[in-house]
Amino acid sequence: MRKHRIPTIMMAAALAALGWIAPVEAVEVKPYDAGAVAAAVAAGTTVVLDFHADWCGTCRRQAAVLAELAGDSELAGVVVFKVNFDTANDLKAHYNVKKQSTMVKIGPDGEIDRIVGQTGRSQIRSFLARAS
Repeated sequence: MRKHRIPTIMMAAALAALGWIAPVEAVEVKPYDAGAVAAAVAAGTTVVLDFHADWCGTCRRQAAVLAELAGDSELAGVVVFKVNFDTANDLKAHYNVKKQSTMVKIGPDGEIDRIVGQTGRSQIRSFLARAS
């Protein structure tokens, strides 16, 4: 009798769907919280500040791409903090953000990289994947 093996990734997906294990998400998107950002940076996590406005069409397209990338295992450990562009004036000034739809990758020493107004999946994925 021949045994059939279910590929590991399929088994993990099935178990996650049943609620037996937590699904693995690569890109996490969270609301901005200064303490959480500081803790993530200190832990060596790839941290991105997404200066987002609900009224901005470009921001909505970026959010849809980030949602698509949530399952990309190669981006494991990336945390995107959504910053309210309309109210976070001090943070915008600190990072010299002039336009909504700006994503700023930060580390212990400050800004590492940024993109502005990009909505293409490949451009956003590349930005998130670039070494810090």
